[in-house]
Amino acid sequence: TDENIPKPNPAMAIKAMKDSGVQNKFCVIIGDTINDLGLGVNAGITSIGVTWGYNSRELLTSAGATHLVNNANDEGKLRKNIFG
Repeated sequence: TDENIPKPNPAMAIKAMKDSGVQNKFCVIIGDTINDLGLGVNAGITSIGVTWGYNSRELLTSAGATHLVNNANDEGKLRKNIFG
């Protein structure tokens, strides 16, 4: 949001976790840019890179993606694996 420091600064994720009372181990960020994934890395949360978006697979990997997925179906399956 406009009142937060922009990604990849983790402030907005940390605030969201604090406001909702959720620990980082129960959070995930799903994104298609290095800034999305950088926020996840900086906030200590699982980062899922989607390969059909803005940045390439290689850039998402270099930004620290915990996982990469090639389609929304795989993304849903991965979240089920992560969170049970």
